[in-house]
Amino acid sequence: MSIDKLLEGHLSTEENYYQDELKRLSLVASANENGVAFCHPDGTIFWTNEGFSKLTGYSTAEMKNRTPVELCKGSLSNRTVLRGMVDDFLNGRNFDVEVIHYRKDGSWFWGRAKGQAIFNDQGNKVIQYFAIIEDITDRKNVEAALIEARESAEESSQAKETFLANMSHEIRTPMNAILGMSRQLQKTELVARQRRYLDTIHSAAENLLVIINDILDISKIEAGKLTLEKIGFRIRDVLTRVERVMLHKAEEKGLRLSLSIEDSVCAFLLGDPYRLNQVLLNLVSNAIKFTEHGSVSIACRSMENKQGRQTVCLAVSDTGIGMESTFTQNLFQKFLQEDKTVARKFGGTGLGMSISKQLVELMEGTIDVCSEKGKGTVIHLSIPFEIGQESDLPVKKAPVDAAILKGSNILLVEDNEMNRLLANTVLNNYGAVVSEATNGQEAVEAVRKNSYDLILMDVQMPVMDGRKATTVIRKDLDQQIPIIALTANAIKGEMEICIGAGMNDYVSKPFEEDDLIKVICHWLRKDPAVVMENTRINTQKPMYSLEQLKKAGRGDDNFMHKMLQLVINQLPLSVKEIKDAYGAQHFDALGAAAHRIKPVLDNLCIYELMDEIATKVTDDIKTTLKNA
Repeated sequence: MSIDKLLEGHLSTEENYYQDELKRLSLVASANENGVAFCHPDGTIFWTNEGFSKLTGYSTAEMKNRTPVELCKGSLSNRTVLRGMVDDFLNGRNFDVEVIHYRKDGSWFWGRAKGQAIFNDQGNKVIQYFAIIEDITDRKNVEAALIEARESAEESSQAKETFLANMSHEIRTPMNAILGMSRQLQKTELVARQRRYLDTIHSAAENLLVIINDILDISKIEAGKLTLEKIGFRIRDVLTRVERVMLHKAEEKGLRLSLSIEDSVCAFLLGDPYRLNQVLLNLVSNAIKFTEHGSVSIACRSMENKQGRQTVCLAVSDTGIGMESTFTQNLFQKFLQEDKTVARKFGGTGLGMSISKQLVELMEGTIDVCSEKGKGTVIHLSIPFEIGQESDLPVKKAPVDAAILKGSNILLVEDNEMNRLLANTVLNNYGAVVSEATNGQEAVEAVRKNSYDLILMDVQMPVMDGRKATTVIRKDLDQQIPIIALTANAIKGEMEICIGAGMNDYVSKPFEEDDLIKVICHWLRKDPAVVMENTRINTQKPMYSLEQLKKAGRGDDNFMHKMLQLVINQLPLSVKEIKDAYGAQHFDALGAAAHRIKPVLDNLCIYELMDEIATKVTDDIKTTLKNA
């Protein structure tokens, strides 16, 4: 039926004026693929186009005196949107909504419904409504798919973060006990063999912790959650520390490790020395790992000073196996090594270089590699730092009074027996009185029955976790008692979660003894920087020990006497030989004489002296070579 006949009898005298305009509008509407309907002021339909019928299955006759709103009523209806449409209809307002529409056969589609009010000449009375319905199902499906993909990605990211948090907790918890108890054991008197075994255990545990931290660092960097320090530091101290840590590894392989720093490099800089140290340790460790003969060197120079900043250039060079040029382009990809034989022979996770690159870029620097197969590798770093001064250096921590916690009642809440033993040992050494609970529920009951000065609360525990226990304690029992989180979850954000649960502070496991005591002292309002050397545990290693010789001689005093006499007779001669070789700069002879002395130092357990000799000889040789 044409719009002319539909309009006939429905238009008042006042409305006849708009009949021509409506006819022209209907011609446009008839050609529109979307559904179009003309409605009375009360919202009832009196004309629809062909597109409307195709879209909904309803003819104009079937929709006569019905409203478009009726197409939107069903099980999937958004009633709030429908009420808004009706209210707009009745009050002469335009509307534009996206709602589910139902067809004649009961199927549904997403439709965008737009209503346009047509007013009289005075603009004070609605005489018609012009409504368009567009099928937007495909767009909605795409949006739904994108939302699902985003939620899936978020769930995957959350699952990854949860996995890393759990892995961090499950591995770092026993690591805390291993490292902590080994540190406590190092304070006791040990025979040489025991100390070597203990040092090996400690070194292996620290290496494992490096791998764990690498994985966590990658996760934090990718999530944008890794932040950098900005403190004063001496770059010479950072580089010297790297050299000293790596020196024994180089010596074990017969490599020469050297360090050079140009005078133009500023003495004091502002930045993150810990992350710089991490990057350099990784680069130097790799250089030593992949070098069988020759040398590894660290060189530092300044490139430019501009607006209070200095760009520091560092180069780590080696004479190792090198790399093909095609591989150097992929060197910084995660979990990637040049080939399987390299991974089997040299080990490693393939994460170190990727982390180093990302850390350097976080410091606004660049990292490049230059390598040739069989001829070695040079890694270049260029990092800008703010120029600092000596006053920017962090204040050194003073030794802590061994009785600083005397009389303090501390509740230790920890489900891991090894960690309870470690924390007890540390706290008892400082005079604390420690009570134990193995889960959050026991902690709540303990606080209900007893009075404590402070609570050390593990986070992940059975029965009731640390956050829940803290919430209960804060709500029902004590709002003032300091509660310190002890957690192996190293994922950033844990601190905020713990504080949100009502905890006061946070110590990550494996913890450093000084850090734990410092946090406890802070919340107990005690000054940890009180020095009482006479009450501290004697951690100084003995100069020598005869235990090794006693074991070798099985109690034979004659053997002991002969061995010590040999030492007395031969050692001065060897020392003179070393001095003479050094004076003549015959380093091969010097090395041979030092090598002969080493077993003597081993047998007498003179480890302190060995370190001193190694450092002194290395420094003197370096000075001689520099001046040569």
